[in-house]
This record gives sequence, C-alpha cells and structure tokens, in this order.
Amino acid sequence: MHGCNKTYQHYSNRMKILKRKYLNAAELLRFSSGFGWDSTTKRFTALKEVWAEYLKAHPKFKKFRDETFEEFDDLKLIFDKNIATGTNAIGLGETTDAQTVRVAETEKEQANCGEEFSFDVQQNYDI
Repeated sequence: MHGCNKTYQHYSNRMKILKRKYLNAAELLRFSSGFGWDSTTKRFTALKEVWAEYLKAHPKFKKFRDETFEEFDDLKLIFDKNIATGTNAIGLGETTDAQTVRVAETEKEQANCGEEFSFDVQQNYDI
C-alpha cells in the first residue's frame, strides 16, 4: 500500500538478528564477572584486565568493548522476559538423598494402609 515490499519473513528474520545481538550482550553481563552497563554512554564497562581476559576466550565480542550499543535498553525491554535464565531451576546435586524422599512417602502411605472405607455409588447418588 505504501510501496513497502516487506513480508512477515523479513520482520521475523530481523527479530531473530536483534534477539541474537541482545543475547550476546546479556551473556556478557549475566555470566561474566566484572562487567557493567553504563546507560548514559550506552557502553559495557569493565577494567582493562577484565576485558583482556574475556576477549582472549571470546574474540568475536570485541565490538562490545569498542562500540556503543544504542539499542540495548530497548532490546532488554523486548526480550528480557522471554529468556530462560535458570533462576527458578531446581537441580539434583550431590546432597540430594532420593532414598529419604522415598522412605517418607512410603511411611505416609503405610499410615493409611489399615483404614478401610466403603464407597457406595447408589447411596451417594441418592444423597
């Protein structure tokens, strides 16, 4: 209608690119100690030593040190709530004792073992 030939696929691809860019930046803050975000300058902050160590392991993220990331705050609003972070995950570690759980459940079931109850369908239907 306005001379725009973009399809849903064009917009979908652009969203994927922006989400990937945000995830890379969020990973820098979430999993790397010593990094921060300066919303005034729109740049990631860290000591020179921290950047040097990080860039040894992740050379493709050099752009985050040298360039501003104007869209980061906006992308955070869009994508942050839709990303699994693992904050509510429950894991079974070495301290978990599955036997203790089974014993407790078995004891609970055995307490009701001697009780009998009858369920008369016709009587309940009449009531």
